[in-house]
Parts: sequence; structure tokens; C-alpha cells
Amino acid sequence: MTMQGLRNQLVIIGLLTSIAFGQTDIPVTFHLKTPPGVQSVHIGGDFNNWSQTKHPLVYDTESGQWTIRLSLPAGRYEYRFLINGLNWIKDPTNPYWGGEKSNSILYVHSQLVPTLKNLKPETGSRITNVPFRVEVTFWDGLGKFGLDEASTRVMIDEQPIPFKYDASRQLIRAWTPKLKDGVHNIHIETADKQGHAAIPVESYINVNTINQPPLVDAGYTLITGVGEKTVLNTVRIADPDMDAIRSYSWRMKSRPEDSRAKLEQSKSAMPFFKPDRPGRYVFTLQASDGQLKSVEDSVDVYAFIRRSYPSEFQLADSAFRRIYETGIDSVFLAGEFNNWSGSELRMADHDHDGIWTAWVDLAPGEYEYKFVVNGQYWVPDPANPARVPDGWNGFNSVKTVTLNLAPDIQVRGLFQPGAIVLDASQSRSKVGHKLNYHWYQDINNPQRVAMHGTDRLRIFTPQKNGMYFFYLVVSDNFGSSSRETISLRVKNRKVEIHNFSASPDWAADAIIYEIFVKTFSPEGTLRGVINKLPYLKQLGVNCIWLMPVFPSPTEHKYGPTDFMSIDPEYGVLDDFRLLVQRAHQAGIRVLLDFIANHTSDQHPFFVSAFQNKFGVFRPFYRWVDDNDQPTLYSYEFHNDWDRLPNLNYDNPNVRDYILNAAVFWAHLGIDGFRCDVAWGVPHDFWKRLRREVK
Repeated sequence: MTMQGLRNQLVIIGLLTSIAFGQTDIPVTFHLKTPPGVQSVHIGGDFNNWSQTKHPLVYDTESGQWTIRLSLPAGRYEYRFLINGLNWIKDPTNPYWGGEKSNSILYVHSQLVPTLKNLKPETGSRITNVPFRVEVTFWDGLGKFGLDEASTRVMIDEQPIPFKYDASRQLIRAWTPKLKDGVHNIHIETADKQGHAAIPVESYINVNTINQPPLVDAGYTLITGVGEKTVLNTVRIADPDMDAIRSYSWRMKSRPEDSRAKLEQSKSAMPFFKPDRPGRYVFTLQASDGQLKSVEDSVDVYAFIRRSYPSEFQLADSAFRRIYETGIDSVFLAGEFNNWSGSELRMADHDHDGIWTAWVDLAPGEYEYKFVVNGQYWVPDPANPARVPDGWNGFNSVKTVTLNLAPDIQVRGLFQPGAIVLDASQSRSKVGHKLNYHWYQDINNPQRVAMHGTDRLRIFTPQKNGMYFFYLVVSDNFGSSSRETISLRVKNRKVEIHNFSASPDWAADAIIYEIFVKTFSPEGTLRGVINKLPYLKQLGVNCIWLMPVFPSPTEHKYGPTDFMSIDPEYGVLDDFRLLVQRAHQAGIRVLLDFIANHTSDQHPFFVSAFQNKFGVFRPFYRWVDDNDQPTLYSYEFHNDWDRLPNLNYDNPNVRDYILNAAVFWAHLGIDGFRCDVAWGVPHDFWKRLRREVK
């Protein structure tokens, strides 16, 4: 089934009471369970012109639910609940929604109309043997007109397959062809002999006849400082079968002499340690899906003596009391520098003056943070006016660290017969100290190469094709240091040298024009953008930023239902390729809006995950644990974006899925990404993505 077809489905059947044959209006009961604090609930939809006041629900103290009973003519209706006159929400228990707004969908129809029920295999199922049987119950309706086999379709991935109808058991049955391992779509539609069409049903299943072990990349070489908490967070793990990773096994294989450093949380996906001696630390990782183990992979970390830059954070008891009318019993500092842990960096009031303080070593830069007070209040710094939205209808405070005595590194790449020279001799100390040079090569380079030199490194030209990464740390005798990453692209002994640490030169003075494809040209397509490239060139534009072009039910396309194709409204992939080609010929770079935080709630993975708690797609998203506090929704999203469910970045298969999407578009020739809701995605993921697309 096409993504366009998926968006246009009409899918939910309302709860119907017993009705007399031929009755026009049909009674339908709506229920809503809410958390404490809800004062009013109304229902609005197509049936009442989306009135905010016409149909209030009544709270039933016995069931703890808001309820309303309406009589509606047969038809299709979109609806939502209005909470406290302010917030429109989908029906949290209704597994079917659609349209541009992802409203809940209700079908009210006469019981003359047939229904398809109990599709097997259910969505999200894992199929280990093929071919397999597909079956669905055909409920004939009160008219008992019989199944019209001519209008019945059983389809696998949009291709019809033969079926049989067992009238005595009212079962439509079909055997699938032999399918390759991977995700497949089952779609069934039918009607009775009077032409009454049943609502189509479908299922997304994962065929997995050959169990494969997880694929593990323990990450790339890390550079860190002695005494600095170092997380092994550059890993990339994926299971080809979409199986959950059941266990991780990290081991410290080697460390500098006299080191007593230990790996903490070695059974987690991203353990950490604090190096206590300068030198090289080597770790191995093996993962298991519960049946098969991956091949063991290694990563290394180089530690050196580094000067710390302590930054002070303070929270006054009086300032907190003015806002929350209670005092401070405990407070922790949470921010980007500790992965937003609310229990790691405890603040203290050592001199009992009502000022709680913590010191953190931070390199120069900007850091978002909050205070976690008494284990329940996440509050921005009341004394710091620098704030940014936190994505949860609140704010994070921003700390700017400016002190920087680190050396300025200058590296030039030179070619010699059979060798490359990386010349850093023009680097300088800001305070006139003598500089020390430390060169490292990445553990994942296609081959280890001989390296000689200090401020000028000579590398023999690698024999194997691929990307090579080299790291330079320049320090003075007081521990102030800087680092650079240099990458070599080798193909048939031809070498390109890039400063991986730097942004492209063209980005410094780019004149960027943002394009909403739908409204930019009369055609509203990618071809329309191509036709207007001369106009953009005339304006002096040298870079265009395309808002999302992925298939999406939303007008703005920020809710993808497929990360690796073009919305049919805009064209096809060949149109995109041609746009990039023509833009480059005109001297115009192309940036693509990229979504990594979420999918559309109409993405097949999410629809399946919502309907099947035990299905293979459930771990792709973040779900709300409402044991302690009832919530309206069972899934997580930011702000009021209930159409955009958050992806679960604790699941390595999600990381792999989004990385593959980024590389897909990079291969199509784009020049960069504008990353949407970047703050909602772990920072370590963005570092890995940058490495992948470069």
C-alpha cells in the first residue's frame, strides 16, 4: 500500500448499541478517562461543526470516566475532546485516526453494512515461517447479502494474492507467497453482493525466517582528559531482524600501567569510566538478542592531562521560596553536561547561608541546565535571565563559559611522494608557552599506518580505500589544550584532506533562502523549485533550505510517514536528484530539513506499535508509565504535538534507522541538514550522525 493510500484510509468503527433493522440514527457512546484536575470535557467533530460548547461530557464518579451518548446518522466522522476549554486531544483509547490533523476517526454505519474482523496475523507480529496463512472474519451484516468475491482483494505489499472464502465459517483465507525477511504490509478489502463496502483492514508484520546476530560497532576513538567522566557513547548497534538487544557486555581489555580505572555500568549500552592515568584505554563490546551474540568489536580512548575550567552554579533558598512557597531540602544540578541526570551532581549549602552551590568543569561553550529541587521541581535558574524553550512548555537556563586559554591550532595538509604531511607548526599558545603535540589514529581506520613527527606528522599514503581519521591534541605545560580531527578520503591512492573539526568554508557567508515547496511555485512541486532556480540566483541566493519533502499527512511535512522517499504531492526521487544537480550547476547549495526526534502518528511503525503492545515496533517509541499518575496519552510527545510521537533513542534499532535515513539523503548529494527539534535528541547521537554523513 502506498503512503498516500495509508493516509487516506477510513478505519474506525464506533461502539454501537443494539438497533432496530433500518433505523436511521445510531446511538454511539463516547468515554474519556482523565487525570485529576480536569474540570470540563466537551466533544467536537464533524457532527457538531467542531463546537466547543454544544456537547459536554458528564463525569461518572463510579467509573471515573467522562461520558456522552449521541445519536448520529450513518457516516464517517472526525472528532476530538476539548479539555477545560483549552486543549483539543485525540481519543486516547481509539487506535484509529487520520487526516491532516490526525483527528480520531469514527465510522457510524447501519448494521446492514459488512465488517472485517480479527485479521491474522495481527499488526506487529513476527513471522518465522513462510509461506503463512492470512485470514479475516467477514461479518455479513443484518442483511446477510453474502460476500462479493469479485470485489474482494487480499494484498501483500500492494500485490493481490489468491484467496478462498469459507462461507460456513465466514472466513476469508489466503496463503502468502514466499516473502523475503523484512517488513511487509497485508491489506484486505471487500464488499457484499449489494455493494456495501466493508472498511479495509491491514497489518504490518516483520518476516524473520533466518535469525541474524546483532551488528556491533563499538564506536570511534575518543580523546578525553584524565579524571574526566568519559561515556562510551559513539556506538552503533543494530539487529537486522529488529529484535530487541537483550544484553550488552563491555570489557576493559587494556589500560595504562599503574591505572586502576574501572568501567562502570558495563552491562549497559553506554558505560563510562574516569581515566586516572594518561595513555590508551581499550574496550571490547559484544551484544546479544537473547539467542545470538554479535562479533566482538573494540574501541579505544586516549587520555591526557587537561586543565580544568570550573564553573559555579548557585541557587538561593529565598529565590526558590518566593516562587514555590517552600524551602529547599535537596537540590541537584542537571544539564547537557551530565545527560540531564537529576541525581548525579548534588549541590550543597556548606556554610548554611541559604545559597546552594556546585562547581563543574566545563570547556568553553554554552550549556543548558536546570535545578532539580526536593526531587520533584525541575526549575530554571531564577537568577539567570538567559533562557531557551525546553520543549515541555517551560525553559532551560543557559550558562556561557568564556574563559579559554587553549592553544590555537593551525593544520595544513601537504603532499609528498608516497606520503601526506600534516603540518601544525603554525599553532600558537595564547600565553606564550611551549606546545606539546600528540597524534592519534582512529581504531576504525581501514588500516593502521606508520606515523612519524611532532608538530609536522608524516603519514605514508594508505593502500586501502576508505575514510581515515587522525586526531591532534596540542597542549602546554599547564594542561591547557586544544584538539583537531583531520580526515583523509582515500580512493585508488588518491587522497583528499579535510579538517573534520571545521565547518565548510561556504557556510560562513551563505545566503540561505528557506523554501516551503508547496507554496513556493505555481506547481507546488520540486519541479516548480527547479523552474525558479534562475530567480533565486538573481536574488543572490547561494543556498536553499528545503522544508521537509518526506511523505506526511501534515501540510508542513514535519511528521514523516517514510524517511526515505518523496511526498507524492511534491514529485518523485528523480525530481529531487534533478533539483540537487541543477542547483549545484547554478552554484547553489542544498540543505534539507531533517527530522530525527519523531515520526508522524500515521507512520506504519507507530500505528502498529499503538495497536499491539507486544509487537516488534513497540520499542521504537517512548511510552508513558501511568501507574502513579494517570495521563491522557499512552505515548510521549513534546509540547502539544500529539501528532508527532517521540522516537525511543534508548533503542539502538531506532538510532540505526535514522542514521540510515541521513546517509540515504547524503548520498543524493545534499550539502547539509537543518535538524528539526535537535534538542529532543541525545547529543551523542548527533555526533555519530555527523561522523556518518561526513
